[in-house]
Amino acid sequence: MSVFPELESALDAAAHRRYRGRRRRVWVRWAAAPALAAGAAALVVALVPEREATGPAAPPPVTVPAAALARSDALVAAPAAPLNARTERLEHSELRAAAGEIAARVPYPPGAGESMDWEGTPPGPTDMASINDRGTVQFLVEFRAGCAWATFWLFALEQGNESALASATAVLQDVPHWPTLRASLQDPYERTQGWNAVAPAALARDAGPVRAYARANCAVVPTPWNDVIR
Repeated sequence: MSVFPELESALDAAAHRRYRGRRRRVWVRWAAAPALAAGAAALVVALVPEREATGPAAPPPVTVPAAALARSDALVAAPAAPLNARTERLEHSELRAAAGEIAARVPYPPGAGESMDWEGTPPGPTDMASINDRGTVQFLVEFRAGCAWATFWLFALEQGNESALASATAVLQDVPHWPTLRASLQDPYERTQGWNAVAPAALARDAGPVRAYARANCAVVPTPWNDVIR
């Protein structure tokens, strides 16, 4: 039985399309392996009601730095990364460093970050459980960052945080055009039901499709706001 059955429908199918001819086993579970980002639990991300004048000042609502939006714009402008292309091979011990280098160019909501358990992924090169090239690492980093934005968007909508919601909406318009996710939209299913469906729903403030996608694909990507999709 899969550790994360909610991911099988989307990620395992995408993995099968990318790695035709290999065995589809437990690779998909590593796409969303839980690993809490450092300090995320301590970050205040809610709009806190105003306290009495004699009490401590309420922390400000979370805001999205302009640098995050700039990184998203840069990914949109970057060349696509074809999912079936041969890319640089990586040793298992090199995965974390490669992910960190890629994640430095990927935007994250405040309080979230690259959180894959790279050391916990299987090192064997023979089946779908293995992650052994830079293209796959980039796909996982981009996909999980997109999940963080979808969850953050739902939180901002629930809290009525208009500034954060506007920023998250803008990034979700970009996500289908990030290099590896853009390439996945060549597939009819991904084009109609994946990130390409989340983006217009976010723009219309239609939480239903965003929450449904996040529940199916993003619930085990750790963020401070995962309660909004459970």
